[in-house]
Amino acid sequence: MTPWPPPPPPPDASGGGPSDAAEVRNWAVVAHVSGLAVGLVASPVLAFVGPLIVHLLRRDRDAFSAGHARAALNFQLTVLLAGVGLAVLAIPIALVGVLTLGLGLVALGVLLVVAFVLWFVVPILGALAANRGEAYDPPLTVTFVRGA
Repeated sequence: MTPWPPPPPPPDASGGGPSDAAEVRNWAVVAHVSGLAVGLVASPVLAFVGPLIVHLLRRDRDAFSAGHARAALNFQLTVLLAGVGLAVLAIPIALVGVLTLGLGLVALGVLLVVAFVLWFVVPILGALAANRGEAYDPPLTVTFVRGA
C-alpha cells in the first residue's frame, strides 16, 4: 500500500526542490519575454532593459536563468545595433530607391519586415526552450555580455 499523500520528489541537481526548478525556468522565460514586452509596450529601443534586469537579479543565483538572460540581453542588444545601422542606412537606401524607381524602397521594406519578424519570433523560441529546460542560443547574435 502506498502512503498518502505521496512523498515529495527528490531534489534536482541545483539542490532545491521541484518548485526551485520551476522558479529557475520561469525566470529564464521572463528574461526572453521581457525584452519583447518592453519593446512592444514602451519602445523597441528599450527592449534590452527587461533582460538586463533579469540578468542583474539572477546572475549570482543560478546558471540556467542567468544564461538565458545573457542570451536574451545579447539578442536585444544585437537588434538595437542592427536597428541603429538600418536607421543610418535608411537615407541612402531611400535615395537609391528614388533613383531605381522604388527598388531600394522595396529592399528597405523587406529588411524591416524580416527584422521585425526575427525580433518577434526569436524571444518566443527562447522562452519555449527555457520553459522546456533547454539551453538556447539565439541565431545571428553578437555576444556583448559573456558569462562569468
